[in-house]
Amino acid sequence: MKNYLLTVLEKCSDESFGQEAIEWAILSGWVKLTYRLDDDVQTIRSQYDKLTAAYRQRESELAQAVEVGSALNPLFEAILKPYLTPKPYKPSPKICETLIPMGK
Repeated sequence: MKNYLLTVLEKCSDESFGQEAIEWAILSGWVKLTYRLDDDVQTIRSQYDKLTAAYRQRESELAQAVEVGSALNPLFEAILKPYLTPKPYKPSPKICETLIPMGK
């Protein structure tokens, strides 16, 4: 299957971006492979512009999400800091006494 996929990618696009878009389209279910090379290549080439546009849109949305996440990160850190800061463990005297009886 790996060799078949590489062959399909090479026959459909010479560009790295185009091959990434085709791979994404296959993995995401936009394109269903029939494992008949000529049919798969023809199907992908006929949808190439649509596939690359959808992939470019997805990449843009991911980049925006990363920007938003990066901008909000300090805010989330400030909100969560009291809950994430480890506090020193101090066992209660009852637990200590249960585990290590005193005076015996």
